[in-house]
Amino acid sequence: MFWRSRCHFVTLHLSEVFSRIKGQTYPETLQLNTRWCALTIFVKTTILALIQGLTEFLPISSSGHLVLAKHFLNLKAPGAILETVLHAGTLISVILYYRKRLISLIIGFFRKDEASIRYSSAILFASLPALIAYMTLGEYIEAAFNMPQFVAVMLLVTGLIALSTAVSTQTIRSMNRPIAVLIGCAQAFAMIPGISRSGATIAVGKRMGISSNQAAEFSFIMSIPALMGAVAIKLFDLPTITGTDLTPLSLVFGLFVAACVGYFAIRFLIRTLEANKFWIFGVYCLIIGVIAMGLTYIKEL
Repeated sequence: MFWRSRCHFVTLHLSEVFSRIKGQTYPETLQLNTRWCALTIFVKTTILALIQGLTEFLPISSSGHLVLAKHFLNLKAPGAILETVLHAGTLISVILYYRKRLISLIIGFFRKDEASIRYSSAILFASLPALIAYMTLGEYIEAAFNMPQFVAVMLLVTGLIALSTAVSTQTIRSMNRPIAVLIGCAQAFAMIPGISRSGATIAVGKRMGISSNQAAEFSFIMSIPALMGAVAIKLFDLPTITGTDLTPLSLVFGLFVAACVGYFAIRFLIRTLEANKFWIFGVYCLIIGVIAMGLTYIKEL
């Protein structure tokens, strides 16, 4: 039985070789390869979507993890288009999580409520630094998405930022425009892959004396216009996915996975902040940064 199966395998293999010599291929083989390729793409995209959903709101840099995952999974994507689509998924999750707060702000704004107008203006001022940074340094920022060793170093920086929150500060202030601008500068700095947006903005907010929950809420709500702008800009690049491993269907599936996972990641982060254990993420980033530096160096040998 064993030799019969072996002979059958050799016969099929030789038939395929001779058919290729004649310039022909078996339709069954071609169909199998196509299905396997599609399955592989879906698996890779799912992994990246899980990473995006978990790391977008946790202070461990979603962009850094995505760059490193793409590097080691050998998934091809034009520029930052995959990151943008997965960011759209987490954009949906933050809107759903803070839907009541957002509805309250919108209603208060149109009713000319002073607190709602003040908060909305703070969001606007906080969004300006990232806009200016992208308009002036956008090409350099996107180029960094193809530099895994640089990203590994930036993960070390993120680790130090998160560790800095271990030193408690007094909650003595409420959100105002100057603090909002400083948090916005932290968000602009976090456009560099490897720097955590939530980590940098929450750390600055806590350092300025606002509460952890208030800093987290402002950080996530502030991310909405930034993510919407990034997605809108990158939508023009979507037709270019036809020349890569990615397909529109795989991107939509990744969007869904990132949205679901991101929603629960926000809940986890809020509980971590309430337990005053935000600094733990800094230890994680330092470990991952060192490992990534070593692996990228070995891979290039």
